[in-house]
Amino acid sequence: MSATDLLGLLTQSIFVLLAAITFVDFLRHRDRIRGNVALMFLSLGVVSLVLWYNTITGTEIVWLSLLALIAFVAQPYLTLRLAQHFDTAPQWIRRFGLAGFIISAVGLVLFATTAPGPITIVLIAYFILIDGYAMLFFFRGAFRTTGVTRIRLRFAAAGCGLLAAAFLIAGLQAVILIPLVQEIIGLLSQISIILAAVAYYFSFAPPRWLRRSWQLGELYEFLGLLSSTNVVQVNINEKLGQLCGFAGRAVGGSTSLTALWSEADQQLQFQAVNDSLPQFERLISSDSLIGQAWKKRSPTCIRRTDHLTPFDRQLLDVMGSQSLLATPIITNEHAWGMLLVFLKHGSLFVDHDLGMLALLSTQCAIILENDSLVDALRGQALQLEEKVNERTTALQESEERYRRMIETTQEGIWTTSADNKSSFVNRRMADMLGCTVEEMLVSTPAMFIAENGPTFASKQAERRRQGISDQYELKFRRKDSSELWALVSASPLLDSDGIYIGSLAMVMDITERKRAEQALLALNTELEQRVIERTAQLSAVNKELESFSYSVSHDLRAPLRAADGYSQALLQDYSDVLDDEGKHYLQRIRDASQRMGHLIDDLLKLSQITRHEFERQSVDLSAIARGIADELQARQPERHVDWVIADALVEDADKRLLGVALTNLLSNAWKFTSKRPVARIEFGRTQQAGELVYFVRDTGAGFDMAYASKLFGAFQRLHGVNEFEGTGIGLATVQRVVNRHGGRIWAEGQVDTGATFYFTI
Repeated sequence: MSATDLLGLLTQSIFVLLAAITFVDFLRHRDRIRGNVALMFLSLGVVSLVLWYNTITGTEIVWLSLLALIAFVAQPYLTLRLAQHFDTAPQWIRRFGLAGFIISAVGLVLFATTAPGPITIVLIAYFILIDGYAMLFFFRGAFRTTGVTRIRLRFAAAGCGLLAAAFLIAGLQAVILIPLVQEIIGLLSQISIILAAVAYYFSFAPPRWLRRSWQLGELYEFLGLLSSTNVVQVNINEKLGQLCGFAGRAVGGSTSLTALWSEADQQLQFQAVNDSLPQFERLISSDSLIGQAWKKRSPTCIRRTDHLTPFDRQLLDVMGSQSLLATPIITNEHAWGMLLVFLKHGSLFVDHDLGMLALLSTQCAIILENDSLVDALRGQALQLEEKVNERTTALQESEERYRRMIETTQEGIWTTSADNKSSFVNRRMADMLGCTVEEMLVSTPAMFIAENGPTFASKQAERRRQGISDQYELKFRRKDSSELWALVSASPLLDSDGIYIGSLAMVMDITERKRAEQALLALNTELEQRVIERTAQLSAVNKELESFSYSVSHDLRAPLRAADGYSQALLQDYSDVLDDEGKHYLQRIRDASQRMGHLIDDLLKLSQITRHEFERQSVDLSAIARGIADELQARQPERHVDWVIADALVEDADKRLLGVALTNLLSNAWKFTSKRPVARIEFGRTQQAGELVYFVRDTGAGFDMAYASKLFGAFQRLHGVNEFEGTGIGLATVQRVVNRHGGRIWAEGQVDTGATFYFTI
């Protein structure tokens, strides 16, 4: 194998590798930029694969080779398409690129390898001009950025330039007919192509170790910027400003802002509202894509082509940007806010740019946190220094003053010797036990301990000998036999050689606190008993209310039936006497009576839900839902409804109550899709945040989410009776069933689009 063949094989391998990497990356993310990157390298990878096939098989499939040539001539045009993601090419360049591609492709189809000279010239000019312009494009983008993005854009520019150079050299090879010169020119062309492949590899698919080394260099530069100023003289706003400036330059952003989290407003707010945001408030909508990224604490790229909220769209309009990169400024201990970098067009290396911004933001957050810790430590150091000075001054006081302080302290001081005899007590200690200092000096601590004095004192003395300090509560017995509760802090006393010579106890009187604790404990016990009694009373009242509701509902039936019956009798027996207005009034009485009857029925069902004895069992929700669907369809067979009911939805629940809930939900869906010529009603189950969630979805009238909180209240209706019949009790019944199962229910909808009701069990 010659050197030229080896270089060719290596070049083809790199292009195939690039095509595979970029295509897999597109399949993972599926966005427009990655798609154009993949197309550009697939055009070169396809050529390499076809060449491999021809070499391995020893045969050439004409149409396949022609397809490879067309893919190859598409490369400059696809490169130009890619470059326009972060800048705009002049219209004449775009037209020339498209025309060059079409003419070259048509020429190859018509003439194959024997293309006329003019078409060959157009082909070479097309490659040189478009790839050359793409090179300028990438270089211009590199000058607007710093760090890793600049390096990668320079490699991309080098790849385009080398490809253009390769075609320029190929053109010279066709003109210069000297064999030796042609061989040299061919080798130079091959070297240009392999260098272009390597440059593209380093630009669009650099190995991880290389990316890390680039990022480390940029990170060191950023850390050097932050550490170049005195911590004391730089506040948070200035360091965030340094972050904005560096981050914007790193990814070629037009503007960079920070939004800090406000604990008071529980929202993100812009760090500063300047002239670039004249009509913007400080607070960022929590429903915006920026707010969603903050909740997830994850970097994100927001493009104008995404499903933007009004806030996001207005922000991009004001900033004159097509996209923005947002990344949280957080550490494990503290979340500061978000870094927002606005791009006039787009980012060619979205993953890298987000990763770089996340790295810069995290390091800035760490430095901010460290600065806060340094400030706190500096304050503590000053406090400690003050305390040391105070204690040094205190140590310089005379022994008399020291003794006077001991005598006037509010804590008792009691020292014992190595054999556990009293060696010193201050007056406060003697007063607490109702003794004189002299009486205590001839006593031992065990004599004043209320319970198991000798044993307890012996154990504590042994712990002091072992060098152990303790703090504990202890009950003493005063001289007058009354009790004294004290908080004792006991420590061993050692001589200069570290030999145990006794113990020191600081004793604080906590008798009043103990009495207060006992009183509080008694009060808590009394309150718990009151809660039990009130709960029982409330339960009894609830039962009385349910019984009253049930009784009243039954008692209302008789007059309603009478009103309905008499109205019907009048309409039937006196229809020839009544005029149209009278008949209308009687019919309205009948309709109102029947509607009231339905309302009473629903109230009875609602009260029965509460009184029903709960019985859990294995329930096939799919079978129940199909039965309800069949019954509804049988009532109105002329309706066209597509029922989608998931199989094998089995739950441990109360069968009757869930039947009531599903009947109401599916009947609601049936009712609110009645005005659709073709409707769809779906019942299934999904998983949200590790929780099984059931849902009923329809394509009916829907509702305004602004009134979602009213859906499950009794007698609440979002549609008039003339639009859709009903009493407003059904969803309240469903909510009560779900509550009895320990679950929750909520709804999502859109007017004239449909609604989805979710519930858990």
